Amino acid sequence: MKLKECKMGEVVVTEDLEVGHIVGFQYNVALENTNGMTKEDLFNRTIPVVKFPRGKRGIHPANIKKL
Repeated sequence: MKLKECKMGEVVVTEDLEVGHIVGFQYNVALENTNGMTKEDLFNRTIPVVKFPRGKRGIHPANIKKL
């Protein structure tokens, strides 16, 4: 999946067959490490946050598929 295909509420599945839905977006680095990054750098570090039955976490869009 690509970032542009990630939509809020979209039901997704991982390769490990974890089913969840997209609840937001975050950077894949700590906020304190984003100082000085360009807008393009920040865009390239944006990943979806997926809520699974066992909790939510950021996951790279290449590691999820639409269900």
